[in-house]
Amino acid sequence: MKSRQRWRKNRGANKATLNAYENLDSLWASTYTGCRTNAGYQDHVIAILQEVDIIGWDDVRPGCEKELLEARVLARDAEALVQSVTNLEGPYSDRLKTDCAQILFRMQLWVAAEEQIIALMDQGPEVLNQALFEDKLVWQCS
Repeated sequence: MKSRQRWRKNRGANKATLNAYENLDSLWASTYTGCRTNAGYQDHVIAILQEVDIIGWDDVRPGCEKELLEARVLARDAEALVQSVTNLEGPYSDRLKTDCAQILFRMQLWVAAEEQIIALMDQGPEVLNQALFEDKLVWQCS
């Protein structure tokens, strides 16, 4: 990350843009998937289903609720970042705005995915499993 910051700085990015990119990188690193695609969601759902098979939904649900709270906090942070870069100008500011919009979308999708996992699991693991198999989960439709 430091090399990207130096590269942007050497090409004229101002301090506000560099700081915003630092916040953006931190947000990406905070996602449970650590990636910018939907790839991690399937693994997450499968892990929950496996854990439920072992210890039961009543013991797994608090962890899912914690995940949902974390996703909501990060979504709010992403919203704040989008607002903070709205008026930035200069080199890399347009790209930064696009990147911030992308992470906001990803964080909102994460919140929706966690809410859906809890709602479906409250109906039973077979409901979540069926939705996963039929590609009906929110992240599969995005």
